[in-house]
This record gives sequence, C-alpha cells and structure tokens, in this order.
Amino acid sequence: MRFASVLTVVRLGVYAAIAVAIGAGTPHAATPMAVETSSADGGARLRFLWPERVTAKSDRDGDAVVVTVDKAVDPKAVRDVASMLPGWIASAEAEDGRLRLRPQPGRSLSVAALPRGVEIRLSRSAVEPPAPSVAAVPPVTAAPSDAVSDADEEDADDPPRPPAARPVPPPPGMIGAVTVVPGAGLVAQAPPPADPEAAAAARRLRLTRARLMMETGDAAGAKAELEALLREVPNSVEVMSALASVESQLGGWRRAVGLYDRALGLNPDDPGLIRAKAELLREHGPRVRFDLDHRKVKKADRQIVARLSGEALAGPSIVGFALEGNDLDTPAVRRLNGSIETFDGKRYRGEGYVSMDHETGGLTRLSLIGGNGIVGAAVRHTRQFAEGTLRLAAIAQDPYWDVVDGLVNEARTDRVQAAYERILGTSWRVAGRLAAGRYGVEGRSDVAHFIGPAFEAAYTIVHGPPSLTLAYGFDAEYLGSRKVAVDSFGAEYPLLSVVSREVHSIIGGLSGTFSPDLRYNAFGGFAYDRLNANGPFLGVDIAYEPYTSFEVGLAASYSLTASRGTDATVTRIGGYFLWRF
Repeated sequence: MRFASVLTVVRLGVYAAIAVAIGAGTPHAATPMAVETSSADGGARLRFLWPERVTAKSDRDGDAVVVTVDKAVDPKAVRDVASMLPGWIASAEAEDGRLRLRPQPGRSLSVAALPRGVEIRLSRSAVEPPAPSVAAVPPVTAAPSDAVSDADEEDADDPPRPPAARPVPPPPGMIGAVTVVPGAGLVAQAPPPADPEAAAAARRLRLTRARLMMETGDAAGAKAELEALLREVPNSVEVMSALASVESQLGGWRRAVGLYDRALGLNPDDPGLIRAKAELLREHGPRVRFDLDHRKVKKADRQIVARLSGEALAGPSIVGFALEGNDLDTPAVRRLNGSIETFDGKRYRGEGYVSMDHETGGLTRLSLIGGNGIVGAAVRHTRQFAEGTLRLAAIAQDPYWDVVDGLVNEARTDRVQAAYERILGTSWRVAGRLAAGRYGVEGRSDVAHFIGPAFEAAYTIVHGPPSLTLAYGFDAEYLGSRKVAVDSFGAEYPLLSVVSREVHSIIGGLSGTFSPDLRYNAFGGFAYDRLNANGPFLGVDIAYEPYTSFEVGLAASYSLTASRGTDATVTRIGGYFLWRF
C-alpha cells in the first residue's frame, strides 16, 4: 500500500479518536457519586448522593440490606464505607447499581430515600439486633436538611407524594426523628448529630478527607465532598477556600474567583484569601509581553525574532493577539526555482483570537492567522478533567518558519492534533500527542504530508524548592508524499527542506528560587535522532518579579536543529518583559 493511502487511513483514525475524545468529555459522562458519613455515640449516618434525582428500592438479604439505584455507583467509594464507619458497618459492596451493606452486630439499620440519593441510618440495639427495615423505597420529594424545603421541590414532573406520614418517637439511640410512611418503611430524613461538637468534628474530618483527595489527584471527588459540605455550612470560609482551590485545579478559575470573593466578604482581612485570589487574577488577568531572541545556527543563518503579545478580559471571554517579526540573514537558501541565493530580509506574521470559557471548565480559542500574504485560522479546545487535560486543535494555513527556506518561500502548514496530559500521584506526569497534516509553499498547498506522534514521561525525584525532575521524551515526524522539482541542471530538489525525524531524549531539570522574587530553571540532556544526528542540549532561564505587575526574564539554550536533518546546532539567547495590569 502506498504511503498516501496509509496516511489517509491514519488521518481517519485521528479524526475518529478526536471525535470520541470530545464525546467522552461532554457532560453526558457517568454521573459522579458522593459519599457522606457522620457518627456519634448514639448512632451513625451514611449518605450516597448524586447530582440528579434517584429512584431506589431496598431488599433484605440475610443480615444485610441491598439497595438498588438507577444511577452509576462507584465500587471503590462503597468499599471505603466500612473503614469510614468501622464501628457500624461490617461490610459494604457495590455491583451494577446495587449496594450491599451489612451492619456490625448489635447495630440496627434503616434506609431512607432522599430526592437525590439514599441515606442509611444506624443505631445501637438495646437487645438482640432486629432485622433491618428494608421495605421498598420509592422516589420521594422530601428534602435533605441541607437542601430546599418540600415546597421548593414541587416540580411539574415530580412523582406523586407518598401517603401522609405518621410521626412516631425515635428508637432508643437513633439519630434524630424517624417518620413511618405506610407501605414504605422508614423514609424520613435524619438530621446531623445533635451534639454540636460531634457535628463540627465530623465536618473537620470530611474537610481533611477532601484535601487528601486533592493532593492525591482525585479533584472530582474532592469537589463533590466540598460542595456537599458547603451546603451544610454555607458560611464556612475554610470550605469556600478549599473548594476554590479545587475549581482552579479543574480549570474553573472564574468560579474560583467568585468563591474567594464570597469568602472575603465574610473575612476581608484574611491574607491567605487575598493572596490566592491575587494569584488567580495574576495568572489569568490582562497582560502585555515582549520577547526578543537571537538565534545563531552554526555555520549557517542568524535570526533575530521579536514578539509582542497580550490578553485582556472581555466579559466571559478573553481576547488576545500576537505579532512576530523575524529578521533573517543567511548565506545560502534554496528558492522555489531551485537557485541558491543569499537572503537578508524580514518576515512578519500575526494572530488575533478570542477564548471562551465553558461552565464545564473547558476553554475554546478561535484564531485568525496571517503573515506575508498567508491568511489562516485555528480552533483549539482545552478541557480539564479530574484525571488529566485534553487538548484538541485544527489549524489551517499557519505560517511555517522552522526551516529557513520555509521562512523565505512563505511556507505554511495545515494540521489536526490531539494531546493528553495526566498527573499520576504526586510525582509522575505523562503526556502524549498525535498530529497529522501537510506542508505547503508559495503557490502550492500540498508539498509533503506528515504524521507526528509524541510522548513524555516525567518523574519528580525531589519536590522543591528546589525540585529535581527526570524525564524521557519521544518526538517524531514521519514524512510522506514529498514533492520534488527539477532545477536547470536536471537535478531534483525538495520544494521544502523538511525531513523525517525520530528524536529520543533524556532530560534532567532543576527549578527553584534564589529569593521570593527571583526564580530559575535549568535543564540538560541528550537527544538521539534515529534518522539524523545526535547530541547534547542544555539551557537555563531566570525570571525576576520585583512587583506582581511586572516581570523580566533572561534565557539561553544550546541544542540541535532537529527539523533540518543535519548536525547543525543552534545557540539561543533572549529575554522578555511582562506587564500585568
């Protein structure tokens, strides 16, 4: 099979993978389940909660109760219940929407339906433990203590209310009041423990558990736990701050700022809240940046690259721009007619874009690109999940300046790509990318096709500052359908000097701070290009931030010019100015 046919098949696979990834990231994914527990001397309470209405029923299975729900159930969260309430639950299991709970000896158990979940209440038995109350639990409209009242829950599509309840005294040791509904068993809401100190201790435990979830990478679980906790204690500054941190981690920085504002309304002098909000606005707020780089390829060209970029908030969106100019001086470059000439001139390109935040935490950027007679566009989408970050892009007519003849002969590229990055635990980071597309030059839009896979795995050996990281990188681009022309001597030459590459690299990085306003990052390693040349690389950059609104930096590096397919090396020295306003 010809390479072009293989490339067509691979392209279709890439497009299908991107479509599946987008579908997997939509709000129609499996509904998350939250677990709440609390206990006191007289009893314990266990809740399984979902963000939507739940239909549930319960049945007796020996000395256990089986609760069946019509929502997705997290088996691991259910298994953890026994360790969370060791004095009350002997075992807990979940399979295919069924929760099986067995109480400890001497404990009685009852099931209560909530509008969006199920509540299990346990109490001490004064005598031989009675059989659990496990009558069928229909969907009801009784609201939990941290939700709205019955009157607020009356929607047009609500199921009929159960028969009128008959209040009875609570069993000895049971938490709160119990209501018996004829034919439906125990279905009333049980309030939190009556002892304020016990309730506060239970909330502190839940807050600690949520923070542990954040630190171990379970941001979605931490968010569900903190949202439930904030409904119970809506004026807790500590819970608001923790939830804002989770929202920021998941990409919802605007929601995080709103939570910090709410917390500062209750405690306006808290330095931690002030600093956290300022850091978010510093990272995502309006800015202007100017970069200047000097690049020298050994025995070849010299480039001076200047770039001006900026961003500003515009309601729910972000607007931005980037302008770049390249002053190139090269002793020899091949023109499209095959002649070898010198070149000393400038090339310019620019981009204007608008970025739109989504309620789900995603970000979509629409760009208009242009430069030296080229007009293009791009769509980029970033979506953060609890497990990692997905990035998708489709780019058309993007000026391509990685090779000198591409800069001189107005080369451009069309590509689609998908990338995914995930943090594993506290030390590992893995990332992968797959790209496919084509190159063009002035007057021709299709002079070479390419497929570009990439992968990186990084391990933080020492958590700083200073921090030490070791990584392996794989970056490849395989060319096909490469077009050639014939010069006046009858010799063939490529219309664009891009080459296939397959670079394997080992990288070591050290980052830290010299002082609170002076930080550094140094890296070095060895790159092995299986298809071309090999060699070491190294670099360092330093950033100085005397004020939160102003930052200046310097950078220097030495490496192979991998895209050129030669053993040439490039030395880069540059710096930048950044102003936040």
